[in-house]
Amino acid sequence: MFDKTTVRGLIALAFVVSVVLFSPQLQADVVLPTPARMQADAPGATSYQIAFVTSDGIAAYPSSNITDYNNFVAAEASNDSVLASLGVSWHAIASTLTVNANTNAPSSSSIPVYNTAGQLLTTEGLYSGNGLSALLNGTQYGSVLDTPVYTGSGPDGTELAHFYGLGSSGVARGISNGSGTAWISNYISYGPVNPLPIYGLSSPITVSTPEPSTFALLAAGAIGLIGYTWRRRKRAA
Repeated sequence: MFDKTTVRGLIALAFVVSVVLFSPQLQADVVLPTPARMQADAPGATSYQIAFVTSDGIAAYPSSNITDYNNFVAAEASNDSVLASLGVSWHAIASTLTVNANTNAPSSSSIPVYNTAGQLLTTEGLYSGNGLSALLNGTQYGSVLDTPVYTGSGPDGTELAHFYGLGSSGVARGISNGSGTAWISNYISYGPVNPLPIYGLSSPITVSTPEPSTFALLAAGAIGLIGYTWRRRKRAA
């Protein structure tokens, strides 16, 4: 049916496919939005942001220094190869006694925000008060974590009641699987010395020109191999 050269070629192609499908180095749990997906969600947008909930926790008292929380989410993001490869800065979606979340981790209607599962969170900005389109419960590894989260913030991204920011004895918190605005504000934690996760938000990520997918390249290779075999058999006949 096929000569030895063709059989060897098909075996080699099967090996490449198996490497692509099963090699852990090529698999990633974090899903980034494709340019096509972005244009469907936010036509004309040239950049996007990624938000995640940290898999580890941090105490929200006694520090009211926003730098401590920014450094924490940046360290968490650096633990994942996909997020680390983006080369962006990371900021805590958190309000302290002196800095508001909407200033520290700005989000606007011109830049869509996605979670680490590649799901659109909002095209209106995180602090619009209209809630999110999906849950902000994806960690920096792409896994799901339903948990209370220290935010110190109200739905508009400012310190809740000017009294419950991180560093206070009572800190506003959200919940990562909360609907509406509960993701950022649904409860007050008193004596917030017990570590809880917080949210991180990237700086804007510029959309790159899409490249052919690995599977498209493999399909093209398979078609080329079949065509080559057909031409050889035709010449032989």
